[in-house]
Amino acid sequence: VLKQSIGYNLLASISILFMVGLKDDLVNTSAKVKLYGQLLASVFIVLSPDFQITNLHGSFGLYEVNPMITIIFSCFFLVFVINAYNLIDGIDGLASIIGSIIFLTLGTLFYIKKDYFFFLLCILCSSILLSFLKFNFAKGKLKIFMGDCGSLIIGLLIGSCILHYLSSPLLIPSKRLFLGENRILFVTAVLFIPIFDTLRVIALRMMAGDSPFKADRSHLHHVLIDLGFSHLKSSLLLGALNVGIIAFFLIVSNIFNHWLSLLCMISIYLFTAYAFYAIKSKQLQPQKQ
Repeated sequence: VLKQSIGYNLLASISILFMVGLKDDLVNTSAKVKLYGQLLASVFIVLSPDFQITNLHGSFGLYEVNPMITIIFSCFFLVFVINAYNLIDGIDGLASIIGSIIFLTLGTLFYIKKDYFFFLLCILCSSILLSFLKFNFAKGKLKIFMGDCGSLIIGLLIGSCILHYLSSPLLIPSKRLFLGENRILFVTAVLFIPIFDTLRVIALRMMAGDSPFKADRSHLHHVLIDLGFSHLKSSLLLGALNVGIIAFFLIVSNIFNHWLSLLCMISIYLFTAYAFYAIKSKQLQPQKQ
């Protein structure tokens, strides 16, 4: 039986981010105000027992963990996911396609676990995002954008679903798609595009001596757009990459142990980083001449 606190906490958090996002879409809001709003919304989630991680089941050699440490970690994790998802909303279709892939993947796991509330939540969110694509790619008066109001809420729901999954008991071995010790690696696979794009952009800006919050055209979708891809093709390509990483993780996690699986995931992150670095370097070559 679903505890009513789950619905109450989600509604409270969504309401906060809705007001923060709506204000930012209508009148620019400072980054500090948005951060405070995200932290407040995250607190409502992480204080609910249904989102609190108490056992890592062997990830990085850790099992039972201190509740206070996980609450603090979960709060920062939620803020990171909210902002990471917000950052990929830079071209038409990308945030919707990546969000749909994430929700459908999580929904499959919740269905296997018979956690039907979160299964329905994931299906509802993915359906909304896929329906939104028609209007996001439309032209003229029919065209609509997600905006901060939408991306902040979707990012919150993605992070909340992941925290709930990580806090839930393990399935029996016959129903598992991967070992319990690989749950954290699963998160890095499902959130590959938001995590990779955010970390890559921050690293590039810091290496250039700029603020990590400075706006530029170093995002993955900007690299593809500058390469000549349309918004639709760029979004589909990055969506296919995310699906490929999830499939790669499922294969690797059933062949290797936790530490070898971790090494494989780190390698794929580094390989992708090098691939986009090489593409970006080629784009800059004519400008240097």
